[in-house]
Amino acid sequence: ENGEISYEEFNTSALERFTLLDINGDGIVTGEEFMNPILERFKNMDLNTDDVLSKKEIRKARWEN
Repeated sequence: ENGEISYEEFNTSALERFTLLDINGDGIVTGEEFMNPILERFKNMDLNTDDVLSKKEIRKARWEN
């Protein structure tokens, strides 16, 4: 409400992020699990699927988000 985050809210948010990253639910986050959201974002931005991002693709992604 006031723009501040309490310690409890911060911990809840961190736990929610951890849970989202822990894809297999084993209680640990591997490097692969950690990188998965970043790689998915990259794939979504790479409109021509050439495994590189052009300035145009980056601009388009920034505009849409």
